[in-house]
Amino acid sequence: MMDPKPYHLLVFLLLYTLMLTSFMRPQMNISISVDSYFFSAKYVVLLGVTFRFDLFMVVAALPITVLTVIALTKWNEATDHPTASRSFVSFVVFLYVALLIANFAGNGLVMQNTLARFQQPPLAAWRMYGDLLMAFGEFLLTSIQSIATRQSIQIPELVYVLH
Repeated sequence: MMDPKPYHLLVFLLLYTLMLTSFMRPQMNISISVDSYFFSAKYVVLLGVTFRFDLFMVVAALPITVLTVIALTKWNEATDHPTASRSFVSFVVFLYVALLIANFAGNGLVMQNTLARFQQPPLAAWRMYGDLLMAFGEFLLTSIQSIATRQSIQIPELVYVLH
């Protein structure tokens, strides 16, 4: 049986936060405003980006993170078959990283595909997704602070003007 060390909790919190961030789903609200004057029209497209985060995502991120931390603690453990043990640890870490990359890439590609319909460059979608990830990180910190301060929190919404 493994003896938990203080840094195991730190590693767990870091990996869990990363997995929660990858499970967060972006939501986009698009508003089109058209101002017509005789034969000319001026239009503005507003994009409101926010995220969806629910209990399912919190619960789904827990087992893979716990399994990854347990596997990482077994890396230097003396066993009868060190190659098999390290292969299992490598598989679990690979599974964690693959799931992380798949979620981040999937979310970014969805935003990129949506913004491509409004002739926006792909890099703009990834920049917006990065901004959304930073807003989600701030939301997590605010959520933790709200436990102590008992203040209500709101999910942030980022607004962009598309031309």
